[in-house]
Amino acid sequence: MEQIYSPGAGHLPEDDRLPGREHIIDSWRTMLAGLSAKGRPRARDLVLTGHRGVGKTVTMKACLNACEKAGYARLEFQATPDTTLAAALASAAEAYAANTADTWTKAARLLSRLSGSIGLGPVSLEVANAPDSAPAGDRAADPYNASAIARAVADLARAEQRRNDGRGGVVIAIDELQAAAPADIRTIGAILNHLNNFASDAPVAFIAAGLPNTSKEMIGPLNKQEPKPRISNPSRLFVFEELSAHLKPTDTERALREPAQEHGCDWTPEAVAVVTAETGGYPAHLQALAAATWTRAAGPLVEADDVETAVPDARAEIARMYFDDRWAVLGPVQRAYITALALAGGEAQSGKIAAMLGRKTTGLSETRESLIDKGEIFAPRDGWVALAQPMIATYAPFRYREVDIDAHNLPTLVDMAGARDKYVDRRTSADAALTDDQVRSLILQRAAIQRDADQAVDASQTPPAEPPEDGPAAPRQP
Repeated sequence: MEQIYSPGAGHLPEDDRLPGREHIIDSWRTMLAGLSAKGRPRARDLVLTGHRGVGKTVTMKACLNACEKAGYARLEFQATPDTTLAAALASAAEAYAANTADTWTKAARLLSRLSGSIGLGPVSLEVANAPDSAPAGDRAADPYNASAIARAVADLARAEQRRNDGRGGVVIAIDELQAAAPADIRTIGAILNHLNNFASDAPVAFIAAGLPNTSKEMIGPLNKQEPKPRISNPSRLFVFEELSAHLKPTDTERALREPAQEHGCDWTPEAVAVVTAETGGYPAHLQALAAATWTRAAGPLVEADDVETAVPDARAEIARMYFDDRWAVLGPVQRAYITALALAGGEAQSGKIAAMLGRKTTGLSETRESLIDKGEIFAPRDGWVALAQPMIATYAPFRYREVDIDAHNLPTLVDMAGARDKYVDRRTSADAALTDDQVRSLILQRAAIQRDADQAVDASQTPPAEPPEDGPAAPRQP
């Protein structure tokens, strides 16, 4: 059957269907109409934050599709620490200017002069050789001249609105905003401030996506090397929308059933329940398991058995797409921390994880903060940590066997499990506020994750099979 689900990073489902995210897109669409009519006073500079795989990029793409339908030109790129904001904007503007009027071309060349020489994406431009460019001595090759960049972008927006009979403008869209260089983060804030104060008529929209540490990167370290914030009070300038890592059960059901129903098929409630239990409603993993199941389903009605048959292949694909490369760059203690959290059910008190690793909580604070910044774990409430991607709980313990535990004074899986079972788990005030049904649900969910992770503990104690006479034994499967 034709694949109707969208596994993989940044793949937008059919018809921009994003259950659980529609309110963001609808609000953005309303904002665009007001911005086109009234200018920057109606702007809502949106920053989507969340862990990898929760749908930040696809939600931003859906918002950009709404921009295009409303007559907005899209200047979109991915932030990197090696490419200046001005160069990236110039590249996007030049690409768009190829099919537009002279006004666009002139403004795009101004951005190019600010960035010096660029050669990005489908466009390669050497400013010194560009027709009608200013003489070398007059060029303001300052990629951090926020006022000049803001004026150029405002000119582009006004030109686009004239070209569209009063509709639309320009939208600046940046993916992976947390990866931008500190100087570019400062420039972004200064550009938006300039537009608000000196070009309030310009219909310029801004949207970005980044990891949960994006707002922290906007402020900066505030140390001796960088004592002032990169952007003062980011929450005043931007609207931060944190995307939940777990879709509500009703949204999970919609994400599975609605695409199937449009093709004359459906999922049974039992099949939906298996997907929900396996993925925790995590959007990227949900799409991967749905795609694997859809490929294998024998009939128009997807059954629970179809899902269970697809789980091993889906886990392998999720490991390849989301876990392998990231696991490879983690340090031994970071891997141990994630593994302990997996054995603890995917969510636990920081003190419990420290006890499982045989360390003090304070001694692991740097590891914990680093994993939070990387988007591998998060703090659901004070004193607690949780896996950002639930299905890594069935991955980490098996891969932990590769860690040289002796060299780093780390516990074995058996030691971790033993310390976990001895730990006295005290209910926090946050847990105490939950209803008994909610507590039971949390316990069952953590127990299921812990059960899967414990398979690795059992496997770690199983001696390898003797090799057959005709060759070495095949690798043992989890």
